[in-house]
Amino acid sequence: TDTDDQGGIEGDSAPAADDQGVEGDVKVSCWKSERNVTMGLLLLITCFLFMDQNLMAPNLTDIARDFNMTDTERDTKLGGEISLSLFVVGAP
Repeated sequence: TDTDDQGGIEGDSAPAADDQGVEGDVKVSCWKSERNVTMGLLLLITCFLFMDQNLMAPNLTDIARDFNMTDTERDTKLGGEISLSLFVVGAP
């Protein structure tokens, strides 16, 4: 059989040692990019998920007035039950 300059058999499709390092760098770069995108999406989802509680908390009295609730109903339903249910649904 014939051999090439690097000691391999002609027609052998194994990449040279230098090619493997470049390919490995590309894979690591892609992995880091995917990881950053995933982290960014998780951050965005978390912000949107808990935004409702941050918007609701300072406006409980106004929300209760719109739904004709008493102060006790406001504290029980808006401050307790709805906040708890939104947390349970969005708990990580």
